[in-house]
Amino acid sequence: MLTFIGDALAGPLRARRGSASGQLTMLSTTSPFITSDPGKQNAYCDASANLLTNIFLVDVSDPIIGTIDDKLSKISNFLLNVPSQVNLSSNDDWNGQEFRLVVYGGNEPFPLGRARNQQSWNKVVSELNTTIVNPTKLDGHQMTDALRFVFNNYRPAYGTAGNIIVVGDGFDFDEMESATTISTALKYQYRFSLGFLLMTTSQVQRSVVQPLASDFSHFYPIDSVDYLSNPAVVQTQANWICSAFYPVPAPPTPPPTRLPLLTTATTAGPLTQTTANPLLPPISSCTQNVLFLIDQSQTLLVNGYNKGYTSLSQFISSISNAPQTLGNSDAKVGFNEAANFISTKSRYDQDSISSLLYFVTDGNNLDNSVANVQNVTKSIRSRLQTEIIGIDLRETVSNKKNVQNIIQFDVLDGLPESIYVGVSQPDAILDDQIINSTSYKLRCKGSSNCFTGITFVMETSQAEGYNYVDVQKLSIINVLNHYTAPVSVSLVYFSSPDSLDPNNPDRSGILFGQITNSTNAINILNTTNFDLGAASDLELGFTKTLESLNKGYLENNNLVIFFARGAYERLSNCCPDPTAAANAVKQQATVQGVMIGPYSSKSQLDSLTGSNSIDANALIGGNTLNSTQDRLDAADQISDAIIPIIDSFLNNEVCSGIPGYADPPCEDPIDVLVLLHANSLENWNRIKNFTANELLPSLLGETGAVANKQLTTSTPVNFAVASYYYLDVVDHADFTYLLSVEDYQNLLTKISYRETKGTATLSTAYKKAIEIFEDGRPYASKNLILITDTLDISDLEDAFSEHDAMTQLVGGYTTALAINTDIIPGADYQINIDPSQLDSYNRYTRRKLANSLTQNNCVYKPVQVPTLPPVTPSPTLPGPIPLVKARNVWPDITILIDTSKSQENPMNDELFEKIRAFLDILLIQYSVGKHGSRFTVATYDGDTVEYSCIFDQDSYYDLSSCRNERLSLFSRNHENYRNVDGVLSDVLHNVYQNNTSGYRSLNENFLVLFTLGASSTPFTQQLKNIERKGIRTIAIGLSNNISNNDLSQFSRTAFSVPDWSSSFSGIDTNYDLADRIFQITTKKRLPSSSNFFGNLVFIVDQSGNSASDHSNIVQYVTDFVTPYLIDPVKTQISIVPFAGSVISPLSINSSQTEVDSWLDSWKLTTASSDYSANVGSAIQFAASELGSTYDRPTHVVFVLGSANVTGTELAQQLLNGSNLYVASYNIANNTDFNNLVFTSDRIYSVNSSVELLNRVVSLDVTKPNPMLVLDKDILETQEKNDQSSFPTSSIAADVIMLLDETGLEDNEFETMKQFLSNFTQKFSVGSESTQFALQSYNGRTIPHDGFHLYESTSGEVVKNRIQQLTLAKAAENSTDADLAGAIEQEIFFFLTEKNGWREDTTTYTIIFSHADSFYTRDTDTAMGVKNVSSVFSLGVNGMKFDYVQNFTNTGFYETVAGVSALNINAPEVADLLAAINNDYKNLVYPSTHSVKEIVKADFIFLIDSSLGSSKNQAVQQFLLDFTANVGTFSSSGNDTRMAVVVYGKSATTLWNLQNAQDIDSLRNRISQIQITSSSSGTVNLRRAIDSIILNEGDFGVDYNRPEYIIDIASSLTISPTIDTATSRHLNTRYSTFVMQTNNDNSTFSYCSQVLGTKLFTDRVAINPELSFDNSEAQGKLFSWISNEFSAWSTTFPDKS
Repeated sequence: MLTFIGDALAGPLRARRGSASGQLTMLSTTSPFITSDPGKQNAYCDASANLLTNIFLVDVSDPIIGTIDDKLSKISNFLLNVPSQVNLSSNDDWNGQEFRLVVYGGNEPFPLGRARNQQSWNKVVSELNTTIVNPTKLDGHQMTDALRFVFNNYRPAYGTAGNIIVVGDGFDFDEMESATTISTALKYQYRFSLGFLLMTTSQVQRSVVQPLASDFSHFYPIDSVDYLSNPAVVQTQANWICSAFYPVPAPPTPPPTRLPLLTTATTAGPLTQTTANPLLPPISSCTQNVLFLIDQSQTLLVNGYNKGYTSLSQFISSISNAPQTLGNSDAKVGFNEAANFISTKSRYDQDSISSLLYFVTDGNNLDNSVANVQNVTKSIRSRLQTEIIGIDLRETVSNKKNVQNIIQFDVLDGLPESIYVGVSQPDAILDDQIINSTSYKLRCKGSSNCFTGITFVMETSQAEGYNYVDVQKLSIINVLNHYTAPVSVSLVYFSSPDSLDPNNPDRSGILFGQITNSTNAINILNTTNFDLGAASDLELGFTKTLESLNKGYLENNNLVIFFARGAYERLSNCCPDPTAAANAVKQQATVQGVMIGPYSSKSQLDSLTGSNSIDANALIGGNTLNSTQDRLDAADQISDAIIPIIDSFLNNEVCSGIPGYADPPCEDPIDVLVLLHANSLENWNRIKNFTANELLPSLLGETGAVANKQLTTSTPVNFAVASYYYLDVVDHADFTYLLSVEDYQNLLTKISYRETKGTATLSTAYKKAIEIFEDGRPYASKNLILITDTLDISDLEDAFSEHDAMTQLVGGYTTALAINTDIIPGADYQINIDPSQLDSYNRYTRRKLANSLTQNNCVYKPVQVPTLPPVTPSPTLPGPIPLVKARNVWPDITILIDTSKSQENPMNDELFEKIRAFLDILLIQYSVGKHGSRFTVATYDGDTVEYSCIFDQDSYYDLSSCRNERLSLFSRNHENYRNVDGVLSDVLHNVYQNNTSGYRSLNENFLVLFTLGASSTPFTQQLKNIERKGIRTIAIGLSNNISNNDLSQFSRTAFSVPDWSSSFSGIDTNYDLADRIFQITTKKRLPSSSNFFGNLVFIVDQSGNSASDHSNIVQYVTDFVTPYLIDPVKTQISIVPFAGSVISPLSINSSQTEVDSWLDSWKLTTASSDYSANVGSAIQFAASELGSTYDRPTHVVFVLGSANVTGTELAQQLLNGSNLYVASYNIANNTDFNNLVFTSDRIYSVNSSVELLNRVVSLDVTKPNPMLVLDKDILETQEKNDQSSFPTSSIAADVIMLLDETGLEDNEFETMKQFLSNFTQKFSVGSESTQFALQSYNGRTIPHDGFHLYESTSGEVVKNRIQQLTLAKAAENSTDADLAGAIEQEIFFFLTEKNGWREDTTTYTIIFSHADSFYTRDTDTAMGVKNVSSVFSLGVNGMKFDYVQNFTNTGFYETVAGVSALNINAPEVADLLAAINNDYKNLVYPSTHSVKEIVKADFIFLIDSSLGSSKNQAVQQFLLDFTANVGTFSSSGNDTRMAVVVYGKSATTLWNLQNAQDIDSLRNRISQIQITSSSSGTVNLRRAIDSIILNEGDFGVDYNRPEYIIDIASSLTISPTIDTATSRHLNTRYSTFVMQTNNDNSTFSYCSQVLGTKLFTDRVAINPELSFDNSEAQGKLFSWISNEFSAWSTTFPDKS
C-alpha cells in the first residue's frame, strides 16, 4: 500500500448561496445594540424592572432543511443571549423575571426547566441537545400541543407579565381548529403576549400561524434557522419580552413594530476564475491525499501502511526501493486496511483535501470478495469522503465485473463516484492517453464535476465530398479516443433538408445524442456511412444542433465543434440565412468552428460560430486525401488542433457538477402520487430507476434524502406509488406506508414490468387517484407526478374529463414527465424528454429532471386552503380536559417535596424543575375533581411546610395551576436540614384533621413523600398517626446515600431513585416510576389499615437469634402492625414469640393502648439463648386464642429463621380456618416450610433478617420485593373475604334512623333504645367511618327528639345519645304516623353540611315503623329522599304498609312480630345488616359484569400475519366463539361492535367499527379471513396501531364507549418498536390485551410497549392453539374485559 500527498495549489474561490436567496446574504457583523435606558450596552430594551414570566416554546423536531444538531445549536446560541438583550444581569439573580424553556415536536411537550438568573438559564439551555431532546430525530412539529401545554400548566400570577415566544419550523395542520381556540384563550383569557419566530419558506404555514400571534408584529417569518442571529430578529423578540402584556383586562401595551430583516443586496456576477495550467487536469489544482492499494503486494501493504502520506518526491523515492512479495489476494483485508489508514492518517474531513484511493489489481481471486468488500467500499466513499479509482490490469469480462462491483462503479447514491480503468495488459496502463483520460475524470473536493455536453456537427454535403466527410469523421474519432472526460457526446450531420429531394431523405439529422460512453460513440461512427446531400443548409445544421442541445438541455456546459465550409447557397429552395439559428445555438453553448472543404468562407463561419474557426483546409494543405492513410494523417492534424480547444474549455469552465437534490425542499404539506407507465421493458427500467434513485430523494430534498428516515405524517411530502395499464391501476404503496427512501427504493426495484395489452388508460389512473388520495392527509395538497411514455389518442378526451373530476374532488397540481409524448391531459407543468435522458449514465440530466419535477410539484392547491376558524375573543376553555385511563379508584394524594439544602444533597432550581417535570408526567394521568382525585402539594425543609394547594381542585386546570404557578422554589429561603416529624405533624393538623381542608376521609388516600436524605428528627409516632387514619404512604428517595432500610422507615412502600438528577435518566423522564405509582394508587380498592376487619397473628421464631436478628425481627413485626387501627370492630393483634416454647405472648387483643405498650416492652427484650424452635407450641397457643370459630378473617404470619423448626405439621390441622403465610429471613436454610402453608406461593424468603425491613420496590418486575408481596397478598386475601361477606364495621356511611314512636308504650320504647344501642355498636363510629343521626316522630306532632350526624364522634357517644331519648306520645292518641313530615325534617335539617352530613359519602335512611296507618299529606317533597339516600325499612309491629313501602328504594322492607321480638340477633335484623353490607360492598367493590352483559363496548382485534395460513381456521373459530360469548352484536349501532386489522409489513383493516355489526355480517366476514405471512419476516405492529389511533373518526372509534384492543401475537419481535408517546396514547384511550400463541411461557419483549406498563401479567395470555376454550387464557381475557368495564363505569359514570 503506497501513499503520497499532492502539492497544494490555489483553489478557486467558491460563491456561497445566501440563506434566503441568491441575492440576499446575512450581515456577518451586527449593528450597534440599542437601548433607551442606561443599562447594558448590548441590550435592546430594559425588562429588568418588569415582573415577568417568559416562556420559550422550542420545536426540536428533525428539520426539513439541515441537521437537528445544527438547528439546536443555533437555537441554543440564540436563547443564551436573550437575557442580556433585555438588560437582565449576567451575574446576579434577576429581579422578578423568570425564563422557562419547553420543548416540543420530538415527542410530547416537556419543560427543560426554569431560571431566575443567567447561570441557571445556561444550564437549562445546555440540555437543548439530541442526547436529551429528540434523540431519535422525530419530526412532529406539534405546535398546538405546545400551546396546549402552556394553557394546561402555566398561569401568570396577578401583576406578572406573561410572554410566550414560539421558535418553530413547522406546524401540525391536523390541529388547526384547536390551535386557534387555545391561542385565543392564552391571549384573551390569560393575557399572554404570544409571539412566533417561524423558520420556514412555506407560505401556507405562515398564513396559518400568523393569526395565532398577538398581532401582526408578533409574527416574524424567516426562511431558516440561520436567520435567528440576524439583529432584526434578535431585536424584535427582545421587544416582545420588554412589552409583554399583563394578565389584567386593561388594554395591552401598544405592540412593537416588526423590524425588517437586515440584509445586503449583492449583484450576481461572473464567478472568480482560477489561473489553472491548461496543460494539466483540473485535479492538479488542489491538495490531494492519495493512497495506492496494490493487489497481491503484501510487502507493500505492510511497509507502506505505517509510513503515512508523504510528499510526491519522497513517494517516488520510496516506491523505487519497495520490495514485492507475491501472495494470495484478499481484497477484504486490503480494503479494511485502506479504510483504517485513511481514517487515521488522511485529512479526508477537510474541505480543502481531496482523498483518492487507487485500487490496482490484476483481477484474479476476486470472485469471492465482492460481497465481503462492498460495505467497506461504501464506508470509504461515504464516511471517509474518498473517491476510488479501480485499475484492472488484465481486463476480462469477469474481472471487469468484479472490480466494478467492488469499487461500486456506476452506483448512483450521491457519494463520490468511483472510476474504472481497464487495460488488457499491465504495460498498457502507462499509455499517456489512459493516464490523461483518467486524470481528467478526477475533480477537486468542493469543486463539483462539470458534466459537459460536446456536440460534433458534420457537414455531409456533396460540396464536401466523401473524402472530406471521412476526414471529419476520423478527426472526431481521434478526439473521442484521446479525451474521455465526463462528457456526453452528440453528433449532428447536415446537408440538405428532406424537402429538397423527397427521393433522398435523411440527408440531415442527429446520429446520436448524449452518449457518455465514448467507445459506443466511436463504434457508431465507424459503422456509419453518410449519404451526401445536395445542399449546404447551414440553417438546418444549426437547427438540428439546437434540437440536440434541447434534448440534452440539462447538461451543465455545452461545447459545439461545428465542421462546415462556412458557405451556403441562397437558392429559391435552399438555403435560408442561418444567423438566427446560429445565435440560438450560441445562447446555449460555446461554438467552435472548423472550416473544412472546398468553396469555403472562414469569415462567414467565424461570424456564425462566434469563434476563430480552425482552418482545417490549411492544415490539410496539399494532401489529396485519396488514400486512407492520407485521410488519417489529415485527421490527426485536425484533431491535434481541436483537442487543446476542448482542454481549455474544460479547464476554465465553472460549474456545479451534478447538483444536490432540491434545495430548499418543499415545506408545504403535499401528498404526492407518483403515477408510472411504460410501454416497453427498457423504458420501464429507466422510469423505475429514475423514480427510485432520483425523484423520490429529490422530493425530500438534500436533508431528507441523505437522512433516509422513515416518513411520518409530519413530513411535508408523503408518497404513494402506482402504475397503470389497460383499465387497471396497481397501487404499489399508498400514503399509509410511510417508509424510508431506501425502503421505497427497494419496493420500486421489486416491481416487475407488466406488458399493457390494449390501451394504457390514463383516464382510469386519474379515476383511481381519487381513491388513493383518500388515504392521504386531509389538509395536504393532493399532487400528482405522472411519468409515461405513451398516450393513446382514444383515451385523450376521457383522460381530460377524469382529471377535471379529480381536481374538483381532491384539488391538487399535476406535473408530468412525458417520454416521446407531446400531450399530457391535465398537466399543469410538463417536461418532454427523449428516453435516453433517463439512462443511468445521464446523471446530470436525471438529477436536473428530478429537481425540476420536485420544484414544480411544490404547489399547495388543496380543495380548500386551510384557514383558522374565526374565534370570538372571549374566555373559553381550549377543548377537552386531557383524556385519562379508566380506573377503578381515584384516590386523594398528598405530595410532599423535600427542598432542603443539605451539603451532601442540596435542592436547587434545576433539580426542582426535574421534580416538577415528574409531577407533570405522573399527575396528568389522574381524573381530577369532585368525582375523581384531589391533591395536596407542598414543599418542606427545616421546620417549614409550604402548601401550593390543599385538596381544592375541581378540574385538571386547578391542579395544573397548583403544580406549576403556585409550586415554587423561590418563594422562601431554605434550610439545610429536614424535620420530618414536624412536617408530618403539620400535615396531620392542617390537612388530615382540618374540617375545611377538603380532606375526604372516606376516599382512598395516599401520602407521597420525596426525600433527599434521612430526617433530622425521629418521626415514627407522627407517621403512625397518619397511617392509622388509613392513609397509605409512599416514599421516594432522591439520593444515592440513603440505604433501603433507612428509606423504608418513611413509608409502607418506597422507591429509590439514586440517579434522579441525571440529565439522561433522571426522574423527569422516569415514566416507569410514574406508572408504578399510578398503578399502585388507582388499580383497585384494598382494605386500609384503619378499616381492616381481621385478626393479624404473628408467630415469631426467636430461637438462638443474634442481637441484630432479634432487633430486626422485633422492628419488622412492630412496623407491620403499627399502621393498623386496633379496635374490637377493626383489627385484633396477637404476637406469639417462641423458641423451645412460647415466650411471653401477646394474646389476641383489640386495645390499641395495650398493643402499643406490649410492643414497647418487646423492644426491650433480648435474644433468646434457646436454640430449639418448637413452632408447634406457638401454633397450639394461637389456636387456643382464636378458638374453633372465627368472627373475622384471620391471617397468621410465621416469621422464621431457624434451620430446625419442629411441630410444623400442626399448622394446617389447628389453623385450618386461617390464612397462613411464612416470612423466612434465612433463605440459605433447607427447612421445608410447606407444612406451615396451604400453598407454596405463600412462603416469602429473604437472605437475612435486615431484609425484612426493606420496603423498597424492585423496579425489576421479575424480582419483586418479597416483603411487599406478602403485604399485597394479605390485603388481597382480605379483599376477597370482604367481597364475600363485607364487614359491618368497615362501612363508612351517614345513617339517619327514623324512629316511629306512634303507639309505643314506655317499656317498648326502652326495648327500642336498647336495640338501637346494640345496632349502632355493630358499626365503627366516628367522623372517618360511620356517623349516626336519629329523628323520632309520631302522630301529627312535630318531631321532637333525636341527634345530628356531627355528634357521632364515637360509638359510646351514640350509645349515650340513644339512652337520652324520651318518649313523646301524640296528644290526640292518633294511630297514624307523619312519616312524610319526618322525612322532610331529615332533608331540611339533617342532610346539611352544617349538621355533619358528608355529601360525598354514602347515605342510608332506616325507617323503624310502628304506626298502623299513614297520615295523609303531600309526599312530593319527602319522596326526594330517594335521590340522596338509600332507604331501608324495618317494621316492629308484625305488619307491612304501603305508605312505608312507597318511601323505600332499596327493596328491603321486613318486619318483626312486635317490639318485644326486636333484638340484635333477630333474623330480620340480620337481614337488614346483610342488606346494608351488600349495598355498601357493591359501592366499594362493584359487582363484576358478565362479559355477555357488556353490550355497549367495542372490540378491535389486531392479528399478526406471522400466524400464517395454517392458523386461518383457528383465528376464524376464535372470533366466532368470541361473538357468541361476549356482548351482543346487532345492526342497531348501540350494541357491541367488532373490528379486525391484520398486520405484517403493512396493516390491512379487514373491517372497521363502522361496518355492519349484525351477527350474520360478522360471521360472514370472519369466515373470509385469510392470513398470509409477511414475506419480509418482520411485522409492523405500530402501523396497525396507527391505523386506528391516527384515524379514529374514519375507523369509527366512539369516545362514549369503552374501546378494547386485543393483539393476537405470534412474532417474537416487532419492527419498529412502539415509541413511548404512541404507547401512552394507546393505553390512555384504549384497554389493551395481548394473546400470545407461542409454545413456551415467555412473554414477548414488546408486551410492555403494547400494554403501556411493565406490570402486565394479568393482561397477557398464552394460548398456543388459539383455542377460545383454553381455560387459563379465557379466564384472563374475561377477567380483563370485566375489570376494564367496571373501571370505565367508575371513571365515566355518565357514559356507562
